[in-house]
Amino acid sequence: MNPKKNTVAVTFRCDVAVADQLDELCRMMGIKRSEFLISAITSEYDKMQGNPKLKDMLEQFKHITETMKQMTGQANAGTPVGIGDGAGGEGEA
Repeated sequence: MNPKKNTVAVTFRCDVAVADQLDELCRMMGIKRSEFLISAITSEYDKMQGNPKLKDMLEQFKHITETMKQMTGQANAGTPVGIGDGAGGEGEA
């Protein structure tokens, strides 16, 4: 089996002090950087999936973000006026 099958290379930059902390954690745990990061990401994702309140909060945050974009004109930049803006189109009360 090819160990790189179904994987993606991820590269990012961080402060040297953060990399030193990561290396220290990895040494203490006896694992590689990639193993530590995969474990941390999986753990955080599982916490979110298993916590309905957190999922609801994240959905609310998405909704608030979209509302803010609409209020500042950053969303629907190419949408004609009156479509999707509550301006009394067909079917609206």
